[in-house]
Amino acid sequence: MTKKIFSFIVAALLLSVGTACEKEKVISRNDLPKASLEFLAKHFPNLKVTFAAKDWDNYEVLLENGFEVNFRRNGEWDEVDGNRDAVPQSIVDLLPKTIADYVATQFPNTRIVSVNREWFGYDIDLSNELDLKFDTKGNIREIDN
Repeated sequence: MTKKIFSFIVAALLLSVGTACEKEKVISRNDLPKASLEFLAKHFPNLKVTFAAKDWDNYEVLLENGFEVNFRRNGEWDEVDGNRDAVPQSIVDLLPKTIADYVATQFPNTRIVSVNREWFGYDIDLSNELDLKFDTKGNIREIDN
């Protein structure tokens, strides 16, 4: 009896791990949530989606200009990575104004090349390879290089 219970527990754990580690599934642009499509239309109106994938908790989209945009399960944007190119100003405008002001005054010759919304606030990468972390109100918390 103990052996059967143990076997059942092991099988259940393996099944749950397999489900949690679901691999990305390639999808078409039209399979993205409405909020994701609206975001892309607003901030990247003339760019084609070259790749889209979904896993259990998010969507990953690659655009023809090399940008990567990640969305949460509900379609809200999570990360915009320009791969060393500046993110559009319309995306910077979504951040607390204090972030853009801080970058402009402290690092005037740099561009924001990646924006990531995190549980603590925002993780911003600059063209000078600095990584800035801000809280949800836009107050600087950490600078990494």
